[in-house]
Amino acid sequence: MLMKDRPALLKDHEARVAEIDREIKALVERRAAHTKIIEEHSPCIAPARQIPADILFSILQASILKESSPISPPLISRKHPVVVASHVCAEWRKLTLSLPLLWSDIVISIPPRPFAPFKPYRAMREKPLTGDARLLYEEDVAIWEGRIERLKDAIITWINRSGSCPLGINFAYNECMRDWSPRPPVDPKAESLMAEIISVLIGVSNRWKRVNFNLDLERTTSPFLRLLDCPPDKLEILEEFHLTFRFRWSSNVDYDSDDDLPMLPDIVRNLKQKPLNPRITLFEAPSLRSLKVDHLWANILIPVNWGGLTELCLGDCVLIGSIKPSESSKPDITVAQLFTLLGLCPNLVRFAIDLALRTRSPDSAQDTHPVPSHPIRLPYLHSLDIRGSPWPNGLASSFILPSLRTLSIICSLHKPKAEEDSWIVDWFRCFGDGLTDVTFDYACLTQSAFIHCLERLPNVATLRLINSGTPERTLNTFFGPSSGSEVAQALFTNSVLSLLTPKFNLDEDGGYRVLEGVLCPKLDKFGCKLGHVEFSDEALVEFIAARRRNVVAAGASISRLSNVIVAFVISKKKDVQKELEDRGVDLEDFSLNTSYRERNRSSFSGPMYRWWYDPDCVLDRSAHDDF
Repeated sequence: MLMKDRPALLKDHEARVAEIDREIKALVERRAAHTKIIEEHSPCIAPARQIPADILFSILQASILKESSPISPPLISRKHPVVVASHVCAEWRKLTLSLPLLWSDIVISIPPRPFAPFKPYRAMREKPLTGDARLLYEEDVAIWEGRIERLKDAIITWINRSGSCPLGINFAYNECMRDWSPRPPVDPKAESLMAEIISVLIGVSNRWKRVNFNLDLERTTSPFLRLLDCPPDKLEILEEFHLTFRFRWSSNVDYDSDDDLPMLPDIVRNLKQKPLNPRITLFEAPSLRSLKVDHLWANILIPVNWGGLTELCLGDCVLIGSIKPSESSKPDITVAQLFTLLGLCPNLVRFAIDLALRTRSPDSAQDTHPVPSHPIRLPYLHSLDIRGSPWPNGLASSFILPSLRTLSIICSLHKPKAEEDSWIVDWFRCFGDGLTDVTFDYACLTQSAFIHCLERLPNVATLRLINSGTPERTLNTFFGPSSGSEVAQALFTNSVLSLLTPKFNLDEDGGYRVLEGVLCPKLDKFGCKLGHVEFSDEALVEFIAARRRNVVAAGASISRLSNVIVAFVISKKKDVQKELEDRGVDLEDFSLNTSYRERNRSSFSGPMYRWWYDPDCVLDRSAHDDF
């Protein structure tokens, strides 16, 4: 090509490049337009849009259960799973609002009244607030009143959206002020809002199916007492009534008048011996099936349809606070009253009691005979939970419980007993063969009694063991009692854990066979809260590794562990999970949770006692369905 022709060729190429650039720009613009359309309309083709209504309903129900604690569902608020789902899109909102069952559990917690600024002296309680302190307090009260008003509106909305479904009401309020806080004057606006909330709830009492009231009161004129006195003819479908009632004796309230006496019988006995007995009509519900009464025990004369109950819980069955209340502060019941009560409840499926059990009445100088003339037969009782004071030895033989499968015995801080004297061993001796789910506190047993209990559980699948003894008592057992009369408590040592650990060898077919008997061969889930100087994490590794093998003992297979929860007090020496993996142990479908707490042996005070005295430390996670 001649040089003179090249400029024309370059010009031609530049024209073609410009044309291509225009096409690219047009394509980019078209791509951007399509992208914008897709982004604007992508929700229309989202997978969530294609979910059938019944599947979405199940998902929402599952989300509510996931957010629930073992005690209650989630509070009504903007963060409630159903509210969140209703804000996803128009279709989901339409669906959630058309499913009243999703709105049928109403969980209410009244926010506490703000404390007034104070100085920690009693004389200051009588002086009115002035200046900036009064302005700050009035601002806090206004914010609190706004929260109450929004809560009232939310309750009304929830009830309207629940349609005509039976309701579950979970209501909690603490009106008690701190002893050091000045008693504010009654706020008419707040009292009016509270009365409106109570009226709204009572207005739908004919739809109450499940009711859980948790009330901390210090005024016998409290408007919240109205919740306990609904017209009985409006409670026809009420099946569950759970009442936690505390009446606080407060230095902020003047109880000079007989009308201001507290309601709790044990407090009244200690003070003025003049109990105020409000009418709790919810006891009279004709369809009542589940009754839980916490911190308040009247006796069997309360008008309950005992024969219709399938679940009965009495006493402090849910532990609250830093340490367990002393036995003297508990409501009590005599052995005779207990047998009379259970004789009235032949259809019980679950029974839990955390009362001080006495062998004689207060006006009797002699012990009453603990054994009734005829055994108490409870043919349907599946679960029994005993806490608080120890029961008399030999009482277990007074019961006929053919369906008993779950037994929990937690009676902390009592003198250890040998197997021939222990009422706990007596229960396992009578019913151990049929139990599949067991929880017990071995701190009130001797070493031989502890092992004896384990030997009596051939069919247990879920086992939870708790050492609730004090650190001093646990260490005294290890180093030797301080006096010859002191009985050593049981310790869950490596040697005891080895009794639950299979020893095996290879048989001719290449399988594993146990060389000697192993305790609890059907164990599937294991939880333990340890004290000091008990089994080590190395022993735990051996236990899990052996229990994860497919082994045979005396012609019967030993179950493989699926869930282990252990709370140590020792420092961490091994990573149990990593050690198991390094050994090649099959950990598929296996859950392991271990916690370690380092403590100074020379100091056993302060926050440590909260952990030591709380027997539910290792059971909080095992309360869920997966354990």
